[in-house]
Amino acid sequence: MTDENNSEVCSLCEKKFNSENLPVNDNNNLNGTYRGTISPKFQIRFLDTCHFMQSSLKILSSNLARGDKSKFGETAKIFASNYMEYVTQKRFYPYEYTNSWEKLDEPSLPHKEGFYNRLLKKLL
Repeated sequence: MTDENNSEVCSLCEKKFNSENLPVNDNNNLNGTYRGTISPKFQIRFLDTCHFMQSSLKILSSNLARGDKSKFGETAKIFASNYMEYVTQKRFYPYEYTNSWEKLDEPSLPHKEGFYNRLLKKLL
């Protein structure tokens, strides 16, 4: 049997598995390799906002940003007031251009063509 089938304790918290704490395989999300067996409380479940929000994230964030910046108290603790305009709204990002990890290592932004959105059929 593999380690995946024999684990008796969580590899993160070392709590013993039982009927209320069932084991879950933890895999690396980048390459799929097995990292250990964990308790279900450590599993992260990502939800796309479009599945439960009334509007797009862009519209929701712009509605918040229009008003009083005091709603962004935690953000204001990190960013200076002259940056709040930029960090409280959705900005342009070349999602289609960023199709590999190597692109994230590039020292500068792509040329204007990199900001083309095929879905909207326009430059951002």
